[in-house]
Amino acid sequence: MSIINDIFQPIYGKPCWQVEQGYGSFLTFEFGQPFLKIHGPRQASEQATEKVRKNAARRQVYVYGDWHLWVYLCDWRILSYGKEMANHSSNRRTIKKATAELNGQSLTQVNIDEALVSVFDFDLGGRLEIFPNYEDYKTTSDLWLLYEKPGNVFVLRADGQYSYHPGNIPRNEINWTPFISQNL
Repeated sequence: MSIINDIFQPIYGKPCWQVEQGYGSFLTFEFGQPFLKIHGPRQASEQATEKVRKNAARRQVYVYGDWHLWVYLCDWRILSYGKEMANHSSNRRTIKKATAELNGQSLTQVNIDEALVSVFDFDLGGRLEIFPNYEDYKTTSDLWLLYEKPGNVFVLRADGQYSYHPGNIPRNEINWTPFISQNL
């Protein structure tokens, strides 16, 4: 069994929720039971601006699922029954309609080919396709990340390397493994 099947097996059959466009063309998906993550308030440094100090003094509350998929530095498109609904360069309104189409659909399969195209299939005809973009991003850019509630994260990079590690490990201490040779 490949690392992808190992990682996604517990998610298959679970509906995604809170499917949203974030900053730029980033997408996020939640799977599993919701839980709250609470940050702050905290003390800002003395050099911080008044605006930064005000924001730091606030408490931020976020709702996440047991699994949080973050589509990051890549190109992507969302399809419904084979018809493209939106892609990474679509306007926010079009992307919102496409993410609403995926919202509530259960993940059935994830496949990654030799070109690192990741395909996420859903039970009601939805599909998310993720492509590396070597023109706009570094080859070491993260294509997508899957966070698990226990604190682990799976990361697939555009250079064909992956890592599955505790999320609190500093970036320079992460061990990367070639994806292609191990998983196809």
